[in-house]
Amino acid sequence: MRTGVAWWDEERIIWYERAAKCCSFHKELSEIILNHIDISKPVNEIGCGLGYAAEILYRRGVDISASDRDPMVIKAARERSLLNIF
Repeated sequence: MRTGVAWWDEERIIWYERAAKCCSFHKELSEIILNHIDISKPVNEIGCGLGYAAEILYRRGVDISASDRDPMVIKAARERSLLNIF
């Protein structure tokens, strides 16, 4: 467990956003999650990072709230998705 050290920075956010556009990881992760949750109940994703999986789940009809302890990454997630789930 990392404590007191911010993992996210501007360079990592840019890299992660580029990588997310080139792979199906978040889509596949979302499909796995959907197989293990009751979509009629609210979900809270803790440690959502940039929130790609949360956004996909939201668009699939899940009532989801996503959070992360790093304000920089939450700000980037809000700017990227414009959904009110972060």
